[in-house]
Order: sequence, then C-alpha cells, then structure tokens
Amino acid sequence: MKRITLLAGIAFSPALLFAQQKKLTLNEVVVTANKFEQKASQTGKVMTVITQKELAHNSGKTLTAILNEQPGITINGVGESPGTNQTVYLRGADPKYTLIMINGIPVNDVSYINYEFDLNLIPVSSIERIEIMRGGYAALYGSGATAGVINIITDKSDLRPFNVTAGFSAGSYGTFREQAGINGHSKHIDYNIQLQNFDSKGFSSALDTTGHAGFDKDGFHRQSVYANIGFHPSEKWTISPFLHLAYEKGDLDEGAFTDAKDYTYNSTFFQTGIQVRHEFKNGDLNVNYSYSPTVRHYLNDSTDGFAYLKEYYQSRVHLADAYAHFVVDPHISFLIGNEFKIERTNQNSDYISGSYVSKSMLGADSAQTDVLNIYGSLFLQSNNGFHVEIGGRLNQDKLYGFYPVFSINPSWLIKDRIKVFANISSSYTAPSLYQLYSVYGNKKLSPESGMSYEAGAESLLAGQKLRLRVTAFDRDLRKVIAFQLTDPVTYSYQYMNYNYQHDYGGEIELNYAVNDRLQLSAYYAYVNGKVTVKNDHAKTDSTYNNLFRRPENSAGASASLQITKSLYLGLDGKYTGTRNDLVYAGYTQEVKKLKGYILMNLYAQYDLKKKYKLFISLQNITNSHYIETTGFTTKGFNFDAGVQWSLF
Repeated sequence: MKRITLLAGIAFSPALLFAQQKKLTLNEVVVTANKFEQKASQTGKVMTVITQKELAHNSGKTLTAILNEQPGITINGVGESPGTNQTVYLRGADPKYTLIMINGIPVNDVSYINYEFDLNLIPVSSIERIEIMRGGYAALYGSGATAGVINIITDKSDLRPFNVTAGFSAGSYGTFREQAGINGHSKHIDYNIQLQNFDSKGFSSALDTTGHAGFDKDGFHRQSVYANIGFHPSEKWTISPFLHLAYEKGDLDEGAFTDAKDYTYNSTFFQTGIQVRHEFKNGDLNVNYSYSPTVRHYLNDSTDGFAYLKEYYQSRVHLADAYAHFVVDPHISFLIGNEFKIERTNQNSDYISGSYVSKSMLGADSAQTDVLNIYGSLFLQSNNGFHVEIGGRLNQDKLYGFYPVFSINPSWLIKDRIKVFANISSSYTAPSLYQLYSVYGNKKLSPESGMSYEAGAESLLAGQKLRLRVTAFDRDLRKVIAFQLTDPVTYSYQYMNYNYQHDYGGEIELNYAVNDRLQLSAYYAYVNGKVTVKNDHAKTDSTYNNLFRRPENSAGASASLQITKSLYLGLDGKYTGTRNDLVYAGYTQEVKKLKGYILMNLYAQYDLKKKYKLFISLQNITNSHYIETTGFTTKGFNFDAGVQWSLF
C-alpha cells in the first residue's frame, strides 16, 4: 500500500500537474481494420491499438498478459505456470470466434478442436503494434471472426541503414530471457530479424492442497526466429518475404490437483510466405501467400502413473489472398478480394491404462477442406462527417456450397470530437476438421450462423484531454456445435448442431491526458450469455449461463508517468469478477464458483545514454491468491528485471 501511495503522490505533484498540457484527438491513430490505412475517426469499428511505445513499457510481460489487460478480453491461464495453454475470450466468446492474425495473415492450428492458436509462440520483442478489433468481421475476414480480430504486427524495421539490438532479463521462478536482433532500412530494402530464447524452471501446474505432496516444477523453454524482409524495386512496389519459426517444450501435470513426473510436450510453429503490394494512381493491390505447418507432441510415461499416453498432432494451412482498394473520389472507395485456403491435419493417439488400450488416427487424406471466398466492401463518406461501410463475403466450401455473410457499419463524426457508430453483421463458423472427421466427428454438421449488433459513441471532453467511449453489443449464434450425448446406455458422444447461444454486454473506456507526462486510463466491461440446449432424450430444452471461466464484470486502470526524460513509471491493475468453472469427475459435471480477484503491477524504466534501457517489472505486487482454473496454481508476487541495448 505504501508503494501505491508513493506513486500517487509523485503523479499528482504540482510540478507534473502543471506540465505542458496535451490534447487528444480522434485522428491520431492510423488503423488497418478494413485492410487499408485510414484514420480511426473514419471507421465505425471498435478498436484498441497497443503501440510500440506501450509494448516497450511492458517489458517483462508476456503477450497474453498484455492482451489480458485490454477492455473486453479475458485470457484464462495467463497467471498459471509457463507454457500453459491459454484461452482467449473476446467479449465472452469461445476462442474459435476470435481470429488471430500476424501482419494481416490469419494463423491457427487446425489440429485443435476449435482451431486455437498458441500465443505463447510469439515473443513480445518481435512485435511493433497490436490492433484489437471488437465486433463481427466475418464479411471481411471470414470464418472465425465472429467476435473480433487480434492483428499482431511484427515489422520493426529501423529507419537507419543498420542497427543491432540485444536484451537480457531474469526473474522469478528461474526465468531468463535473451533477445538479439538486426534491422535496417534503405531506399530499396528494409529488414528485421529477431531471435529470442526463453527459459523458466516454473512451478507445479497442479495445485497441491496439502502443501507437502512433493509436486515437481513444470518447466518451459522456447526459442524463436522472426524475419521480415521488404524489397522496394520502385516507389510503387513492395515485395516482402517472411519467416516465423518457434519451438517450445515444457512439462505438464496429469490434471487438476494431480502431479505428473514425466508428462512432457513440444510444439513447433512455422510460417513462411510473401506479401506483395503495388500502389497505383487511385488505390493499391495486395497479394499475400502463407504456408503454416504446426506440429505438437505429447508423451506421458510417468513411472508412478497408471497410464501411458503418446499423441501427435500436425496442422498444415495454405492461404492465398488477393485484394485491391480503389479510390473513386474523396467520398467513395471500394475494396474487392479473393481468398483461397487449404486445411489439413494428421493426428495419432495411443493410450494404455491397465488392460484398456485405445488407438486413434486421423489422416490428412480424409481430414481436409478447401475454401474459396470472394469479398468486397464499399466505403462512403460525406462532407458533414457521415461514413458508412457496407461489406459482403461469399464463402464457397466444398462441403457446404455457398454461404453469404454481410456487414453494415455507419458512423458519424461531429466536429472532430464526437463519433457515434453502429454495426450490424452476420457470420458463419465452419466446423473444425476434428469435429467432422474424428471418432466423434459428424460429416453432416452445418456451419454455425450468427448475427451481431453493436452501437456506441466516442467523445473528447474536458478541453480534449479526456476520451470517453461507450459500446454495447448483442450476439446471437445458431446451430452451435456441441459435444452431445447420443446414447446414455453406452455413453456415446458425437458433435451435433444442437445449441443456440445468446451473448450481450458492453464496455466503458476512459483515457485522460493530464499533461504530456501523465496519462491515466480506466475501463469497465460487462458480458453475459446463455446457451439453449436441446435434449432429445428428455424431450425438453434447457437454458443456462455457459460462459465458464469468463467474468461477468471486469475492470482495469493504469497510470503512465514520465517523471524525467529518462525515468518512466507505470502502474496498472485489473479486477476480474466471479466466474463459474465446469469441473469434470468421471461422467459427471459440477459447476464451481471462482472468487473474484484484483492484480496490480508496477513497472519502472530508466534510459541510460540513449543506448541502454534498464527496467524492472513487478507483477501481482499485493501477492493476491487466486484461481483461474479449478485444481491449478497461479503466480504470486513475481518480478522480471533486465537491460536492453541498441547500437544507435
């Protein structure tokens, strides 16, 4: 408490309060939500941009920890042991409804049931900025963008011809990070190559309720290479090949409250491709191609265990996307594009427990799908600040034929200080390869369909020092795929289009520029949702809240203080409200309520002679004890401290 009081005293000292005043605008951020650059004031999309400066002031945090502090996002597992599979919930939606992109190209692992992507694979040191887009984007980005999009932009080319960077940090739980990179820029080429190594001895993932059961530590290791090169044969052409490679391995536990001594996994993520951009008189043409194979291995041969498990998962995705943006005149522009995607997965699983032996295999010759999409958007704007975006996409799936979706997004900017907006969009989410072709699969599944409604306003107040944004949303999903009991006698299950999902909520966001040294921000987010489940055996339907591990109420606040030109302090906190957790015990399920909690973090940075940056990140400074998942541990007070160096 003394630390917090001290920070508040510094923040509101007279010298800082009477520093030069800073005004906010609705035009200061350039975004790429519609696949071309435009000012934030010109789009009705709800966006949050995490800038390179903000990322630099979060050294020592993981990507998921940074995302978890943003309005409307909950990432379950972010406080658990390193390497834990962390689940992204955007506005309460399941992970399959949030599209993850790297430099505008979708990435996912199609060997997962819900096509999740392991964000542990992306080191923060390789990221330049992050754009978080809340709301329905299926018309522009296709299946998986029902709740929103997270676009991670990694291009960090230096404006100088050549520069070298390096960094080292050490922290709690035997954690060490090493980073090195080279980057530069000239008339005809820019490049950025980043290497990172991460090691942590970790702590037991499973919760030891006795305190003396001797659970071992679950360590984690990751190595990654990110390389982006841009060739500029002329002012109008850019050709950018890229390569992203990450390898990680770690220890796992048997499950909730249960340790495992020799349960391990490793994962390799590889993405390569090329991005081509051509600018012409009234627009630009973009062509992207990426190939992304991902491999995961799991092995559990603990000598003190009762079972043996060996699993192999491979995902392969080819994606080609070409689109052009045309500017007809200052009031009319349009975008048209074509996307083709090939998805394949191989899976093998061997499980032995006593006399019980289970073997399953899923081959790429059967577990595959090809999807062709044609999409377009029309952008209209008037002199009085009215904008409207109308988009559509026609999905052609070899299994489902044609499936259209649309979006309508009007907004009105009043005197550059008030913006009101609305968004109506439809969506579709195709079944995963596992849901179609596994032993529990159902080739008769239909795509899920949905409608999303969103409205809000954004305003500059208090002499343009305060930005306020209020947003409300409502989301309906039909034909939701569920893992359904088909035979209560044999306990047989299969994936079925059984459920109807209804979610709603909103966010209130505040940003206050006290002056050019002190920035304050706060938000409150609310989400609620229910699923209606058909039960053919009971001949009745049931409706209940199913947003497990997602808080109905969450809030956050932060203070950024530039004390001197060299010294920076940051304080942030997040409140996560009560949640329900669904706990399995054999063939039964039990709903348990998890308590709410508050986490507070403190960050300090000192720039030394422009080449060196010293930092320390103190996380969970109040040492809060909390649970994210029943039966698993979370971090107490922990720290990370280090130095970063740049040649220039």
